Amino acid sequence: MRWLLATIGLIHLAWGQKIVTKGRTITVNEGSQLELPCYVQDLGSESIIWRRKENALFIDEENLAEDERMQVIKDGSNSTLTILDVEPMDMSDYVCAVSEPEQEIVYKIIVHSPPTVVISPDEPEYLLSVGDEQVVVRCLAKGNPTPTIKWTRKTMVQALIENPAPQDRLKSAKFLVEVVSAIKT
Repeated sequence: MRWLLATIGLIHLAWGQKIVTKGRTITVNEGSQLELPCYVQDLGSESIIWRRKENALFIDEENLAEDERMQVIKDGSNSTLTILDVEPMDMSDYVCAVSEPEQEIVYKIIVHSPPTVVISPDEPEYLLSVGDEQVVVRCLAKGNPTPTIKWTRKTMVQALIENPAPQDRLKSAKFLVEVVSAIKT
């Protein structure tokens, strides 16, 4: 009878450990703090391993990544990976894993970053004169999600009010560049 109870106890130890937390996709804004919880039922003395894709970050609270923005707090069977001051390079899959039996959950992290805008040529004002040639002014916007760029030509009335010089009335136009991000605040 003792043998049967011991066997049942070993089976429970081997198969009782289970990651209860569910992985999911999380969207976070650049500069925010991100917390990824992982609760393991019947953890016992096993370790919880955190990875970024296949690269080990932590074993329990031991930082293998040497990234000061990351930390793990382990409280019994609870483990929480915290990333301070999230950066675009943090966008990845993060895995919480245990080895006996082998189980893991995956957090897919999406980092939204505000748009950055570059207008070229890089002049404070675009007073370009090239005769009858075309002039190309480019606006490059980067961000996640990708921002939209909207060019609007101001009406002649608006241009005359803002730039009333007679020699420029028929030769110039003013444009408004609007960069819109889908980041919700």
